[in-house]
Amino acid sequence: MKKTIALGLFTMLILSCGGGKYGVINKSGEYLIPPRFDEIWAFSENMAVVRTGEKFGYIDSNGLLVVPPFYSMAASFSDGLAPVELSNRILYIDKTGKVVISGLFTEAYGFREGFAVIKEGMKYAYIDKKGNYLVKPFFLFADGFSDGLALAGYPAEKTLGNIGGKMIFGYIDKTGKIALSLNHLAREPKEIFTALLAKIENVHLTVQGNPLLGKDKSLKSIIALMKSADVSERQLCAWALGEYKTSDGERALTAGLTDTDPLVRFLSAWALGQIRADDSVPALCALFKDPDKQVRLMAIRALSLIDGDLSLVPLTSLLQDTDQDIRHCAQWAIQQLTVIKGGKFSEGKAVIQIGDLFGYIDRNGNIVIPPKYTEAYPYLNHHAIVKKGGKYGFVSLSGMPVGGFFFDKALPFSGGVAVVQSNELYGMMNTNGVIVLKPSLDELFTQSEGLSVFAISNRFGYIDNNGQIVMKPILENAGTCVGGLAPVKGKGMYGYMDKSGQLKIPFAYEEAYPFKGGLAPVKSEGKWGYIDTNGLFIIPPVYIDAYPFTGLVAPVKGP
Repeated sequence: MKKTIALGLFTMLILSCGGGKYGVINKSGEYLIPPRFDEIWAFSENMAVVRTGEKFGYIDSNGLLVVPPFYSMAASFSDGLAPVELSNRILYIDKTGKVVISGLFTEAYGFREGFAVIKEGMKYAYIDKKGNYLVKPFFLFADGFSDGLALAGYPAEKTLGNIGGKMIFGYIDKTGKIALSLNHLAREPKEIFTALLAKIENVHLTVQGNPLLGKDKSLKSIIALMKSADVSERQLCAWALGEYKTSDGERALTAGLTDTDPLVRFLSAWALGQIRADDSVPALCALFKDPDKQVRLMAIRALSLIDGDLSLVPLTSLLQDTDQDIRHCAQWAIQQLTVIKGGKFSEGKAVIQIGDLFGYIDRNGNIVIPPKYTEAYPYLNHHAIVKKGGKYGFVSLSGMPVGGFFFDKALPFSGGVAVVQSNELYGMMNTNGVIVLKPSLDELFTQSEGLSVFAISNRFGYIDNNGQIVMKPILENAGTCVGGLAPVKGKGMYGYMDKSGQLKIPFAYEEAYPFKGGLAPVKSEGKWGYIDTNGLFIIPPVYIDAYPFTGLVAPVKGP
């Protein structure tokens, strides 16, 4: 059976290109590990995966080879452990290389918040860092923990409306219990429905023995009563067609939904639910605007019995209704009709999807932003990107729109500003919804240390978070500002600019990376070395390739 190890934790992969091997140097340029690896991946928790041929191992941020390459697969460390594969078996090792968890896993993923997803056979489970089950293999889908909760999928009970037996979604907590089930967030409104059905029973008591329902009366004659001028006869018709559960009366009952008498409308809605009248869904949804609350509630109940997607959007709109009973019944009805999907929790909220619409719930399962967006993304820096009416915008943690929905693209807020695009041009908006820079740029990148790279006609410059130009677009290329310096290209060569827009290190390099740990990799006369913030070579350019330092070590290729 094929084994799978999660690879989603990697932030950068250093690939072998051409000849030469990778090694690790210190800040004096001395090899801590001579060139011997075909790949070195990015450091995660001070450990990096290395590859030699088809085998994987690990080095630490001190440049020590902790685990020699002998695993057939490996993943980055998270929460102190990493999944590896040896002899077609998946294991977890610690940072000394010791095997701490072994099992009959067909898939294994990195630890998050103390737990990892594994798969045994066809079912997913969660284990702790000792290999003990938090939940034994049960789930059809499982995701890692985030904000203390993990999204999982499992079979719905057979009695759950129209979705019985399908996979539904919920969140488990760190005790292994399902804390929130998305198709059980709203309890069944039994008291409300009992009151509605009691009204039906009262009608039943009043029509008993009515000669219009005698054994000698045909169904056709009963259906004809819906056209009677006598309102009591129309009420009788609606009740009888529901009691007999005959689909032959669907057309008459649909007409009854627009009757001037609220009881006729009420009984017609009930009867259409009794006969599961698919074609009546649009007419039932039209009752959501009925002035009589009981008519609206009965329409919702009827729709919960009819399998179909046509009612989802109208029912979802009721989640914003001012009446609590209407909201409650609508949410419960939705839970009977469709699988509600969810996303990871972030900043106390998670995206949910009902049909084609997206909203948000809080950690208590309350719908805090009703599904009304055609796209929605996790919260980041107290704001979330959403789409409405074909345009993107932002909502705050309170659910209030920030600015408006005007943009063709939008990136998350960073440093108090967000990159937005309109008509293929880029601009910038702040967290108050103020456009600090009208979309007018060909390119605009997320800010770093208060500066953003922008481009006009393939020339690059910098603006600050107020939309003010720090460097005019005269550069051939520009990079991220780190430690007050940014790599820039002019006259065919790279140098470094400070945050005021002054050239701090002259254009002298063929390629350049941002500074990290006080040193930056640069290419000079075809070889890579490292300079300090004064532009002096601390490590001479002798390498085929070089990458930024992580702590006290950096991966290099050759010579």
